[in-house]
Amino acid sequence: MKVALDSGLFATMMFSYNVVENHNKGLFTHAHQQKIGTFAMKPLAGGFIPDARRALRYIAANPHVNCLLVGMSSPAEIEANVMALDEGPLAPEETRQLEQWAAQAGYEFCRRCGYCLPCPQGIDIPTVFLLEGYYDRYELQGWALERYRALSTPASACRNCGLCEVKCPYLLPITAKLAKADKKLAGD
Repeated sequence: MKVALDSGLFATMMFSYNVVENHNKGLFTHAHQQKIGTFAMKPLAGGFIPDARRALRYIAANPHVNCLLVGMSSPAEIEANVMALDEGPLAPEETRQLEQWAAQAGYEFCRRCGYCLPCPQGIDIPTVFLLEGYYDRYELQGWALERYRALSTPASACRNCGLCEVKCPYLLPITAKLAKADKKLAGD
């Protein structure tokens, strides 16, 4: 991405950036130095981060983020997000607490990078976790259940071979997460 930013071909860049997924932080600084506009998407990690107020303030504290792209589903969420940003950056203690939470929570958060694939059993691991997220965080239980049941291979097909976990750069406990997701989404 740094090569792309240095190419002179781009006016803006957009990356996922939040307290759990902050590995791209340096690219925002580099883009700023190249006079390239920056968009931070998924500041709440797809709804994974429960404290939206602090999560937004964490991202807004980065002076190299020009725009936060936040999904909102109601006027109340819009108002809450505006109020959070009006509070300004987090205090150092709040930042430390949020980063400590993220360090632990990051071992549960699937970033859907796909490195765990292919699964020898044919399980679409990132999609299973995506559907579980819709079930847990977006009040779309029926929608998630319907789509899970339409998958060609459910998570229950996992044989605990562990190949996915060896390939996961985030060291997620994938086999345990698949069992948990299947219990929730199979609806039996």
